[in-house]
Amino acid sequence: MTEAAPASLSRLDELVAAVCTDATPLKRKCDCINKIIELVKKQPDEIQNLTRHVPLTVLLSKIRGFLVQSSVSLKTLSLKLLRLLVLADRTTVQEICRRQVDHFIARCIDSIPAPNPAIPTQTSAAGAGAAGANGNAADGNGAATQDGLGSPRSGNNQPSGDQESNTSRMAALKLAYTMATNEPSGRFVPMSIVEALKEVARTPEDHCCRVALDTLTHFTIRNPEAAAGAAVLPIIVEAIITPHMKALQDGLLMVVLFLLDSADTRVLFSNLSYIYAPLTGSHFPDAMEILNLSTRALTVMLKTWPGLLWAARNGAASALVSALEHQDSRVVSVVLDSLFEIFRVPQVGSANPFQKHDPVVLQADDADSVTGPASLNLSSGDSSSERSRNSRKQNVINNYLSVLLLTFIDVGLIEALTNLGSSSEVDVDRIKVTMLLAELLYLSNMLLPPSLCARIQQTPVLVKKAVSFRLDAQLRSRASTMVTNLHKYTNLKASHQEVLLQGGGGSGAANARRIRDFRLARIDEVRRKIDWDMDDQTLLQMLRQTQVTQLGTKDWSRWKWDAIVELLDGPLSNPSLLSSSFMKSGSTLANNFCKFLKRLLSFYRPSKKLFSELSWQYENMIYVRAGTALLELLAENEGGREFLTNHALLKNLSDVLAAEVLKKEGAAGAMGSSGSGAAAAANAATAAAAAAAAQSGIPAGFFWSHERMLRTMAREYFPLLGVLTRSTSGLAILNNFGIMTRLRSLCEKSNRDDLVHLILTSLDYDQKSDCISILHVGITNPKSPVVRYLATRHMRHLLRQRSADFENWGIEFLHERVTLPDPEPKVRNLALQILDEACDDEQSMLKLISSKAMLYNEQLGGAGRALQIRFLSLPQGFQYLQEIGWVHSELEKWVASENAAYVEAIEKKISGVLNRPLNRRVTGSDGPSFLSTYNTDDEVFIVPHFFGELAKTPEGCKFIKRSNVVPKFVKLLTKTASATGQAASSLERRAAMWALGHISCSSTGFELLEPQNVTQIMVDLAENASSLSIRGTAIYVLGMMSAAAQVRDKLQSLGWECPVDISGTSGRLALPIQGITSKMFLVDADDVKPVRFSDVFGRVMWALPEKGPAASVSRSYSSSSSESDAPAAPPSPAKDQESSDLRSEILTNVANLSNHVSAEPAQRTLRRIKAKNPDAFSDPILVFEVFKILEHLTFRLKQRRFLGELFDDVSWTDDAFKTIEKLFPSSQLNSSSLYR
Repeated sequence: MTEAAPASLSRLDELVAAVCTDATPLKRKCDCINKIIELVKKQPDEIQNLTRHVPLTVLLSKIRGFLVQSSVSLKTLSLKLLRLLVLADRTTVQEICRRQVDHFIARCIDSIPAPNPAIPTQTSAAGAGAAGANGNAADGNGAATQDGLGSPRSGNNQPSGDQESNTSRMAALKLAYTMATNEPSGRFVPMSIVEALKEVARTPEDHCCRVALDTLTHFTIRNPEAAAGAAVLPIIVEAIITPHMKALQDGLLMVVLFLLDSADTRVLFSNLSYIYAPLTGSHFPDAMEILNLSTRALTVMLKTWPGLLWAARNGAASALVSALEHQDSRVVSVVLDSLFEIFRVPQVGSANPFQKHDPVVLQADDADSVTGPASLNLSSGDSSSERSRNSRKQNVINNYLSVLLLTFIDVGLIEALTNLGSSSEVDVDRIKVTMLLAELLYLSNMLLPPSLCARIQQTPVLVKKAVSFRLDAQLRSRASTMVTNLHKYTNLKASHQEVLLQGGGGSGAANARRIRDFRLARIDEVRRKIDWDMDDQTLLQMLRQTQVTQLGTKDWSRWKWDAIVELLDGPLSNPSLLSSSFMKSGSTLANNFCKFLKRLLSFYRPSKKLFSELSWQYENMIYVRAGTALLELLAENEGGREFLTNHALLKNLSDVLAAEVLKKEGAAGAMGSSGSGAAAAANAATAAAAAAAAQSGIPAGFFWSHERMLRTMAREYFPLLGVLTRSTSGLAILNNFGIMTRLRSLCEKSNRDDLVHLILTSLDYDQKSDCISILHVGITNPKSPVVRYLATRHMRHLLRQRSADFENWGIEFLHERVTLPDPEPKVRNLALQILDEACDDEQSMLKLISSKAMLYNEQLGGAGRALQIRFLSLPQGFQYLQEIGWVHSELEKWVASENAAYVEAIEKKISGVLNRPLNRRVTGSDGPSFLSTYNTDDEVFIVPHFFGELAKTPEGCKFIKRSNVVPKFVKLLTKTASATGQAASSLERRAAMWALGHISCSSTGFELLEPQNVTQIMVDLAENASSLSIRGTAIYVLGMMSAAAQVRDKLQSLGWECPVDISGTSGRLALPIQGITSKMFLVDADDVKPVRFSDVFGRVMWALPEKGPAASVSRSYSSSSSESDAPAAPPSPAKDQESSDLRSEILTNVANLSNHVSAEPAQRTLRRIKAKNPDAFSDPILVFEVFKILEHLTFRLKQRRFLGELFDDVSWTDDAFKTIEKLFPSSQLNSSSLYR
């Protein structure tokens, strides 16, 4: 018994039958098609059953008839149905061309849109073209949505007929988009539709021009040669600097750069110079707007290797520099702004960048700043340490900048800026010009070889102008000012770099002291020698000058605090002089000295409410500095320790801490009490807190309240106590008063994150003391993830400050945070980052390896894996990972996929850094651009690579050799074949380059690769690779390989130079000695490859006799194959000579419409002929011949629409279509209508 068909199938059968039945009323047909579309939306698989009920050829023939109907609704629904058929089977397009449906789709695209349409905000899908089709551009269900194509919405005041017209046009455009994107190679796109899209795209006033251009870009990405043969590439290039298309500029540029990368597609361009034509003085309407678009396009292109290498030798870079000589200051200003962006130089602020700025006002990153006023957000020192660490790594952005500098210096940028800054012909911001020149000179000094750098730094033209008295005085003055400003800028930058590299952490007072010491280091050294030789009488005089010991001067505001600090930092820092001051009991010096110490210490007593009540601001940091120096001196001297112990300061502080601790215990007991005993304990703790507060003279919970910690100097008591933790004797004093115990209790029981953080960051951890256990309390704090995060972050500071024995207790703490693991991902990830940095030290890494750490798990992700890969750089790490079987499994993963993933990740980071605004923060809007915090988001550092780390040990090199991966990588680069025998992709080759480059970085790895001559291979790729992105990758890899001295010597012999610093350390840069005249910059973009339709598609096509535009059009054929292969010309349907002459005249004038000179006369002639012989324009055969002309000649949209109106009265009957199919067999139609 036959199984019954599903209900949906039966329903679909009925709907299709109704659509294909001629007797079905028009409205019924529309309803049936609409229901078919809705059914397929709900059940996408039903589209496969559609052609089971009726052959596709029959269905397309019916749809062809619907498209010539006057009903706009039927036409729109038919287009939507066609789109569903194309989505279901891409070969449907071939049948569409066989049945001549594509010509009627093109007519829908040509149709006149509704007046005053609402132009959509279009986002280009072309940006995704290089990666593949944009899935959002087509909804896949035939709905006329705005996804991807931005279907315009008609205004509310438009007639319904106009709205329907727009809807049918958008349905046709969506269908064209689907044809262009549904097939990866873009082979199945009708020529007639491409020609229609071209003319819509080049008509700015048409609100669908962006949609058409977007579709053409997808077609171009998939089939570049076909796009070149159809003359689509010039349209894309011209649209890049077209104001109406500026919303699509980024996407269009990505298409151009994608094609520019490969030698096969690079030669298809014929008008790339159009992009920078506005810079060369070419006349354009809306000149300034087009100039802005041109400079922006060049800026984007220069941030890619294809764009940079093309611009170096093909005039783009030279045009940009030459524009600096333009007489219009607006043009010069636009070009200057683009150069700032190209070279990643932050724009100058409102203040003069050549004047001195105080480094103290630099703001720190939010993550490292101290909570409080912005004026005190001083650098914690972490950024300087990170900068120092990263200076030992390769920043691949520098490799790119070095080639960029080389390019622009060779085309005369330095000279152009020099002339611009010292010239009087153009009114331009000369401070801006000088600053850009100064930054370029600084970058040149860092990134270019000494031979080239020395020539640039001399700036001979500028110096000659500055000293020449033959020039106008004003010009000489400007040149002289420019030289002076360059000198100031260089000194300021050098000074700032010194502050950044030497800056430390700690409290605000400590930072201020360090900054002062950096400025006055030499002066202080001389003064210290004088102070240490001071006699008693001079010391007594200095004591009296402080006004502390004078009668009636107990008022601290009258004391000379500068003199106090000078005394503490100077003479009293001499241990012998300090000891003698205590020992000379009864003397005037001893009496004054004791009075000096007593009054100073009393000033800091909390119960006195003097120091603790001052506002927390920079002006008051001198009191912290004095207190720090005082406690440090007293803790180091025996007499000082006794004096400090007997004074009430520490006893007073201990009582305040006790009151705070007991208050927290009482509050915690009250919250968690569940019985009478717990309540009694809580009450007792509260009473004890009150007693301690009464003894200290300060209310419990008041002294270190959150408000006072933000506004008063009470917070600085913790840094003062931290001074005493620096020495064993100081720790003993604190323990005598129970302060360390109370600090630990406060960290354990307090719910104040800010208080705990301040305690942890104030203590010193160089001694084996309770400080380390207090830090562990903070790191493992179960109550607050904030405290754990802040404590873990402080571990990074301790690591960078090289705290004693950190490789033991520090690694243990961090390993605990990583492997437990911490429930808060931020804490866990931060601990992992610090561990990674700690492993820069070999002892720390050995400690981590000895703990049998297994860091490759789901929670730690790629960062844990990268750190575990670093274990391979030590023999012990390789042995450990080999024992657990990790090395072999990881090798298989890297060969299979991780090599490629590594390249994609690093290239994505490079692109992200180069194409986003500079991530630097300048203080306010003033100061030079370099007065900004260090931010690693502006740099891209090489991360550990499996093969690179493995090659750092002899055992690892033996393992690599046994795996036989090196010959495979070399074969990919020399034979361009993958392991499967197919052509190697660009990604596979780049992955092999990175792998071999990492192996070559170490001496053991270089010895392993020496027989393969990898250095020569990399140089050949940098100079001769057909893919420009491969050349760029070679620049990165050669720079990385230059870390090895053997590689540098080899590169020198091959014509490449590697800059090194004065210590002989490689800058990890490699540049061709010949500059932009080297082979690396030789790009064959100007060698345009002529592309003919027959060359690309191998198809039969219509052609006109070679008698100019006025020649009559005969139905003859031409082919790229031999004449014997050409099909016989179809018989003419004309009955007599008169009819034949009329048809010939019509076709001649139709062809003349493609010529802008003869278009107007031809249009008048066609109107005249139609007025006399209207029946001639209703012949379907004649119209079909016009379609073929439209397919192969270029007509403006205005002329295409004119022809649509001219032949609007054709009667498209079934007999007419059958006649056409007989005259033109389907085999010919297939080959002549598709781009393949």
